[in-house]
Formats: sequence, C-alpha cells, structure tokens
Amino acid sequence: MQNNNGVSTENKSKSITAWYLLVLIFGFLGTVMAASDASSPATIDQNGLNVIVREFQGRLHIPQTISPSIVEVNEYLVSVEPTSPAGKGFIIKFDRKFLQTLGEEEQRAVIAHEIGHIWIFTHHPYLQTEPLANEIALQLVGRESLDKVYGRVWQLEGRKGTLEQFLAKVE
Repeated sequence: MQNNNGVSTENKSKSITAWYLLVLIFGFLGTVMAASDASSPATIDQNGLNVIVREFQGRLHIPQTISPSIVEVNEYLVSVEPTSPAGKGFIIKFDRKFLQTLGEEEQRAVIAHEIGHIWIFTHHPYLQTEPLANEIALQLVGRESLDKVYGRVWQLEGRKGTLEQFLAKVE
C-alpha cells in the first residue's frame, strides 16, 4: 500500500521505527556519558582505595603496611594513625559521606595528602605539619587536585583559605 506521496506505508513504518531506535540509542549513550563524567562523585570501594594507596606507597617507597578504611563518621573527614606504637603500619580512615562527595581526582588528592603524613612519620616524625604533607602530596598529584579538595573542605567548614597558606615554604 502507498500513501499520497507514493511511499509505501510499510517503508514509512520502518523509517519511523528506525528513527525512534536512534533516539533511544543516543539518549542511552548520553545518560552513560553523563554518569561517567569525571567531575561527578566517584563510587569507590575498599578495593579502589587499596589500589590508589598501593600506587602512591610504591612511588614514595614506603615499606610499612597502609590500610584504608571507610568509617561511618570521622570528625576530621580523613585521618591517618599508626596501627602500633612502633609505627609498623598505618590506617587511613575516610568518613563515608565525605568520601562519597569526592570525584576520583579529589579522592586521589586526599589519599596523597594522608600518605604525605605517613611519609613524614616514617622519615622525620617530629616535623609533622599540614604544609609538609601537602608538599609530599604534590609529588603524587597535581596542585589543582589539592585546590579542589581544600575548596570542598573549606566549604564544609564554612571558611575560606588558599592552598598557599597550607604549602610549606621551600627555599
């Protein structure tokens, strides 16, 4: 059967079906691409944290055991502590809600900062400072990543600052 324009209704039906199929495919691809946007919060589990920790630990040549742990509440958002008095191992505790707000780049920056504290403890235990931990972290991640993390932390704390205030003066 043909319509007034000489096009069969069967071909017209197939064209409409193909068009709808294309719309659905592009809609699905757009959803997938939006979900994988690097700026959106990343889902990361214990294994994902372990991978990042091992990478940074190897790059800084830290032989001690480092165990990441996701806890329900950490008043410091993220913190590190020795697992024994002798400093033979360390645990990095991540506040679950805070961790879930971070994208992968920011998660890497937070881990780099905390591993900076571990490096200091294993090399110069009496020089423990936030600026020095950031200097060590800059060997692992870019400055922009640390800027983003500090911006997020300051937003949560309701204050403002600059990363310059938290970097050691290296002369």
